[in-house]
Amino acid sequence: MKIKTYHDYLAVSILSTIAIICICIALFLMGAFRIPGCIFYTKFHIYCPACGATRAFIHLLNGNVWQSIISNPMVFYLILVVIIYLVLYAYIKLKNKKEETITKYCKISFYIGIFLILANFIIRNVLLHVYNIHIA
Repeated sequence: MKIKTYHDYLAVSILSTIAIICICIALFLMGAFRIPGCIFYTKFHIYCPACGATRAFIHLLNGNVWQSIISNPMVFYLILVVIIYLVLYAYIKLKNKKEETITKYCKISFYIGIFLILANFIIRNVLLHVYNIHIA
């Protein structure tokens, strides 16, 4: 397959990233490296927008979807977006359709992702500092 368009590059990048993540997961599960604590939380005592992403990913690997969503909804959302994007990309390439659909999908999923990051950041910090609820 010859890489011609932006979406071709994006699809190759996503697949490469998935391969790298799989290698990192394998190394992590074999005990090759340890994941450090959140520097942002340790230094400033507030959750960063990505807080809980590692726990969410590990919960997802263990099949605990609900606990993954509670830890950080972005991990589940990101995996869902990537799967939908790859299926949509394959469909468009196989049917020789225009790439406008995939461009609209990328824009919509980007804005939803930004909203989820900000909502997660605000809600978790309000729960922590106003109601003293620590979400592990």
